[in-house]
Amino acid sequence: MERFEELNGKLKGLDDKTLSELISRAAEAVGLSEKEKNAALRHLPAVRSRLDRATPREIGRALEKLGEKNTAELMEVLKKHGK
Repeated sequence: MERFEELNGKLKGLDDKTLSELISRAAEAVGLSEKEKNAALRHLPAVRSRLDRATPREIGRALEKLGEKNTAELMEVLKKHGK
């Protein structure tokens, strides 16, 4: 739960550039196709809306899919951008 709160707080209010970078890294980490990744990048408002509505369980499942290493890398991106 604590990790969700930390991540959720950092995800809200991301600028488009940082959100796009996170989407790209996450897409690569879970093996999405270039087409799927580009679809998410074209629809940033929908991605933001989905993140805003995500439950702790959904965030937990997403982090499990990414794995510890990739989650740590995403957190570093957030830190780098001052989030």
